Order: sequence, then structure tokens, then C-alpha cells
Amino acid sequence: MYAGLTNETIDALQDSLGKTLPEDYVNFLKYTNGTNIFSDSISIWGMRTSNARRGDEAIQPYDLVSLNEERIGEIPDSLIIS
Repeated sequence: MYAGLTNETIDALQDSLGKTLPEDYVNFLKYTNGTNIFSDSISIWGMRTSNARRGDEAIQPYDLVSLNEERIGEIPDSLIIS
């Protein structure tokens, strides 16, 4: 689990997505900025602020924005992939 997001960073995430996140997801992100459990069998993506591969900056959730930019198939744009 990762440290939760502030209202300001959640607003920035929604701006980057171009969509409003559901209230339950926003509340989850305030508690934890994504999670990876059971050896990544279950991943809930969050806001990644750095692509560093070393040090503390490397320990971040998978990026919700990049996931939603790389849509595969016929997933409607109105949905948020997580």
C-alpha cells in the first residue's frame, strides 16, 4: 500500500485523466494511493509521480493515467480502467 493522496493530488489525477473518478475510488485514494497484493494478482492503480527505477521514488503504484491512455479493444472512453 502507498501513502494516500491529498484532495489537490486527486484533482490533478482527475485532470490528467480528463474524467471524474467515482466517489468510492476517491475515498480509497485518500486512504492509499493504489495497492498491489497477492504478488500483483490484484492491483489497484493510483498516481505515479516519478518513473525512477532506484531509491524511494521507485516504490510507487502503477500509473492509472498511462493505463487509461493505452486502451485495448473496444473499452468505451467513458469508463476508467483500474
